[in-house]
Amino acid sequence: MAITTYNTLSAAAQSFMLGRTDIATPMPELVMTAEHLIFHGADNMQPLRVRKMETVYDLALLPDGTGVVPADYLQWKMASEQSSPRRKLDYVPYDVFDQAYPSRPAGLAAYFTIVGETLYTAPAAQNNVELVYYAKPEALDDADGDAANSFLTAYPLVYLRAVQLAACEWLKDFEELQVQAGFLKGLIYSLNRESMVDQMAKTGTTFRKQVR
Repeated sequence: MAITTYNTLSAAAQSFMLGRTDIATPMPELVMTAEHLIFHGADNMQPLRVRKMETVYDLALLPDGTGVVPADYLQWKMASEQSSPRRKLDYVPYDVFDQAYPSRPAGLAAYFTIVGETLYTAPAAQNNVELVYYAKPEALDDADGDAANSFLTAYPLVYLRAVQLAACEWLKDFEELQVQAGFLKGLIYSLNRESMVDQMAKTGTTFRKQVR
């Protein structure tokens, strides 16, 4: 069965779980839980972070050098002030940021930090910031059985395993939950690794093995 829509995802999950049609009723909640696991991760499970999620956004700043990150923001990758020439900004934790620039002087920025939905620059940038970040795709809409998104199309097996994991929790089948968690963890790890290798393949960069 090709998994291309909300309905086919639901049907595949029921089929792979030996015809457990009783999970059809809580399916909207199971899909919501699955998407949270995929894009936010869980204890001992990486969130999905692949090139397909990378987005470039022109962030307009207020005079105080702050701006609101996009609604689909998950995690930053790079930030650059759009000055002439452009300036790549270094990320620092907010406590370091606040200690180094307590008076928030204006000027060409060198650093940025993000607190909640707000990006701060220091010195306070007066130009827009180009933010490269990982974006969360639009959630699958259970109101439309033909609903789909680009990630379901690209990674149907990730969605399937995540829904099965969520279903095991709902069914209180904790032994099978561990099996599905292992499958999902391995899939996400391999996709993240593939994306990282793809981006570094031509740079001559070496890196240590990720901890799974």
